[in-house]
Amino acid sequence: MRRKRWIPVMALLAALLAGCTAQQPQPTPQLQEPVGILPDTATAYVGELYNMMSFDSAVVPYVEELAFTTDGIIAAVYCYPGMEVEAGAVLAELEIADIEARLQQLETELEHTRTINEYENTLLQLDIEMLQSQLRQLQQSGTSQEIALKENEIAQKQAALQQKRAMQELELQQMQQEQKKLQAALENNVLRAPFSGRILAGEVLQAGSRVKAYEPVLLLADESKLYLSGAFIKEGYLKVADRVYAHIGADQYEIQMRPMDSQEYLAAVLAGKTVNTEFDLVGPENLLSQIEAGQYAAICIITDYVENALLVPTQAVLQDAQGSYVYVEENGAHIRRTVKVGQTTDYLTQILEGLQEGEVVYVQ
Repeated sequence: MRRKRWIPVMALLAALLAGCTAQQPQPTPQLQEPVGILPDTATAYVGELYNMMSFDSAVVPYVEELAFTTDGIIAAVYCYPGMEVEAGAVLAELEIADIEARLQQLETELEHTRTINEYENTLLQLDIEMLQSQLRQLQQSGTSQEIALKENEIAQKQAALQQKRAMQELELQQMQQEQKKLQAALENNVLRAPFSGRILAGEVLQAGSRVKAYEPVLLLADESKLYLSGAFIKEGYLKVADRVYAHIGADQYEIQMRPMDSQEYLAAVLAGKTVNTEFDLVGPENLLSQIEAGQYAAICIITDYVENALLVPTQAVLQDAQGSYVYVEENGAHIRRTVKVGQTTDYLTQILEGLQEGEVVYVQ
């Protein structure tokens, strides 16, 4: 019976000894590279670090809308879309037969009106002179009442003559104004190119079409005045940018944003129109002549720029509860090293502490 009491005691001691053995520290196992996958490495180097945003744009020419300054009917068109024209070239002209006929009629009416006015005014003036002669006779032998009546009659005639002359002058001014408009229509019946350029495609202008004054009928592009127009860019992006430039072809160009009127922008947005951001090309001078209308341009906005930064691939920097770290190659081994990071992008990360230029790190 006594031997049976020792059995549970011995079992308890065995369990305690087994637990103590399991809690003893074990060496960290050496991790092996995945089978069939070679590790990538990168060398820490000093370079530039920045974030970049790009927006689509295009090289476009200055375009001016051309219009006649008077109403009329197109008599002839001397240009077509895509045609290159020189400054001063006649592009289209209005019919002038009706204008010439009306102008001739108006000139006849003016001459006749002046003749009639002069004749009527002469008759009134003769009446006044006759009344004045009668007044002088009454002043010698007439009564005061007769004299007063004659003076009143003369005053009425003089007022009538003055009023008639004022009405005649007003009528002549109206006719002369119409005459000036007709003469201007004759002089402006021809639409000329204000500068050398290319006629853009648009509504085809045809003989016989009726046009209104100042209503655009042609578009003329000056390809010597190029600028960039493209996707709308928030002004906040440009305010924080370290640099804004355009990439056209294989070259970079300095650009300057054209001011945008806030009221025009708001009106365009409310009207559902597309709002573009425009930039002037300002340099370099030796490359500007190589640009052509229609070329694609990428507007590049550089932010968070850091010069002379120690850089490694972003995928080489790892994170855990203790902070940021990298694996550095030392004598063929992977050595963990804690680092302090600065600016980071999707591809590169700046190392502020813990790594030297030229050291090799492993990349995930």
